[in-house]
Amino acid sequence: MLLVGCQAEGRVSGVLIGVEATTISRADAITLRSDDGAERRFVVSAEADRGGHPPSPGHLRQHMTYGDRVTVRYRESKDGLFALEVLDAS
Repeated sequence: MLLVGCQAEGRVSGVLIGVEATTISRADAITLRSDDGAERRFVVSAEADRGGHPPSPGHLRQHMTYGDRVTVRYRESKDGLFALEVLDAS
């Protein structure tokens, strides 16, 4: 029998204040300042490649530079927060 740990999913909107990358083609992590002022760091998951904005550092830094609001769909686990999708905030 396989037991899967409880992993909560959520959404949070705000502005990007950090983009971490080790290559030019993919972001490793992002930091978001949410509407309530909290700062959250998300590891960019492989799932983010399939939905929302491409997780390229250049694209995400463009949002950061212009102060464009984004919404991050994420999964919270014992290992931290994982970005599943990065979308334009409405």
